[in-house]
Amino acid sequence: MYPLSANHGLKPALIERARVLVIGMGALGCPAASSLVTSLGASSQLTVIDPDQIELSNLQRQPLFDDADIGAQKAAVAVEKLAVDTVCTLTPIYARFDANNADELVARHDYVIDATDDPTTKFLINDVCVRLSVPFSYAGVVRTGGQAMAVVPGTTACLRCVFPDGPDSAEDDRGSCSNQGILAPVAGVIGALAAVHAIEHLCGAGRDRATMTIYELRGTRFRRVTFDRRHDCCACTSTATSETKNVSHAPGEPGLSNAPNESGLSTPRSCEESDASVVVGADLRSTSTCHS
Repeated sequence: MYPLSANHGLKPALIERARVLVIGMGALGCPAASSLVTSLGASSQLTVIDPDQIELSNLQRQPLFDDADIGAQKAAVAVEKLAVDTVCTLTPIYARFDANNADELVARHDYVIDATDDPTTKFLINDVCVRLSVPFSYAGVVRTGGQAMAVVPGTTACLRCVFPDGPDSAEDDRGSCSNQGILAPVAGVIGALAAVHAIEHLCGAGRDRATMTIYELRGTRFRRVTFDRRHDCCACTSTATSETKNVSHAPGEPGLSNAPNESGLSTPRSCEESDASVVVGADLRSTSTCHS
């Protein structure tokens, strides 16, 4: 997966000063943060944001928490538990990630991990990260399956390139984890994969095309689908984005600001390696089908 060069082509100095934001400390956020935190150096910062308190029903799929934590803030307990395994700076935020704070939070970080379970929030994360040129990991899980993909604005396809119709009606809960449930180890796999995407990018080994890894416990274990950018994507298609393709800010530096607009061109997305019907389940209630 990595270039065959010294240190496998990695640049460990970059991750020593990285600033990473994990949005959501639930079934995806707990394994993502736990997997990532040991790789961050003393000059790095990991911020976790979640508005919720720990409930009994969370414990079977959110491994950072136990019985003694019930009633406490997820972000606070997560930081306390994560501090045992890291030398980086940990910051908890007790708030919901929304349109009021999204720009400020994303702009302060070099990488974002989307560990939410709400489709509207997922598209908000995508749109803000693309506009500010901050790379992020998308992750989604439902029942016995899930998927993850790294997005590098200006270089790879974004979430709206893959799902151009956006989230379905908020009142439509078909396929959500609230009524379908999730298998805890599957969330662990997908959350850890989101952390791997972050480490890859921060070490200079990220991909130049969006590749979604799809995991299904009951059938084919892993498969990958590669997506091209859509020239008519309402989020990532703009003159500024095209001009800054292959340009990424180094950890510790502010992101670039690219205002998206529709180009009017229409090029369908494409995918490689698989004939796939991509269903995001808990996190996006729309589907997308690609044919290689």
